[in-house]
Amino acid sequence: MHRLREFGKHVVGVGTEASASQRLVAVCSEYKFWGTIFAEVEPATRPALTAAFDLADAERLAVQAITQSRVDTPTASALKNKMLALDPSFDEANYGCTSFRAFLARLAHRIRIDGTSGSDITVSLIHTGEAS
Repeated sequence: MHRLREFGKHVVGVGTEASASQRLVAVCSEYKFWGTIFAEVEPATRPALTAAFDLADAERLAVQAITQSRVDTPTASALKNKMLALDPSFDEANYGCTSFRAFLARLAHRIRIDGTSGSDITVSLIHTGEAS
């Protein structure tokens, strides 16, 4: 799979959370969990799936991605791309969100929507006084 990415291919891995080794996830462009995919067609399974993922982990990932951004107010799409680069298993659907904007709304205490850039939104970090 690493070789495919070297040739510019977008590699999507699929598996269970328990069987996903960090090494496998790292060589994918994206890594999707079966439970998340299944919840799209069987919504009754969504609550159990969402409970399996800790929003605090996703918040830390978003903060890290914004901190590493080269601009003060990255666009939401740039933020999501950076989050996927840092953790290919990130998927807002894992946290019960149908869109990345809905995911950002769940982090409104930490990430502020500043404005727009074309059809995208720009975001910035709300500093809390704690070390990020």
